[in-house]
Amino acid sequence: MSTVAVSLNGDRPHETAEHVDVLIVGAGLSGIGSACHLQAKSPGKTFAILEARDAIGGTWDLFRYPGIRSDSDMFTLGYRFRPWEEAKAIADGPAIRSYIRDTARDHDVDSIAFPAISCGIYGFPIEDAAAIAAREICTALDASTTPSRVLLVAFGEDVYSALCHATTS
Repeated sequence: MSTVAVSLNGDRPHETAEHVDVLIVGAGLSGIGSACHLQAKSPGKTFAILEARDAIGGTWDLFRYPGIRSDSDMFTLGYRFRPWEEAKAIADGPAIRSYIRDTARDHDVDSIAFPAISCGIYGFPIEDAAAIAAREICTALDASTTPSRVLLVAFGEDVYSALCHATTS
């Protein structure tokens, strides 16, 4: 899968071609588990995780209302490569969120793009969506010094062209 990595020097983007073998959508329980399995079973494969939110945890990070818990036991829901060791089989949201984050940390899963922004979905004009994505990326980078690069994934030549135009104008 071809991607475009945009490294920002000051306020001028510099575009370089990049390739990842596997693109994982979402940094929740399944996304982090997929990345861990990929590293263990196919260590030569490269990957990136696209996450729309600014945190690992998926559902368990998004929903934080009092009393949220899994309706499945964590011995079944959890990872085989990292068995659930807590006393409560039916875990609450914060415990599951910690489990996912700890797994990502312990397995060096750090190739995550925050936030991932979709362009051109639901009939929204691609050029407009790309401009919004570029603006949002710049806003996110201005607010944080953590990211050193931005990974833009283009599915199709028209999206690729719109993203290139938006990031250089």
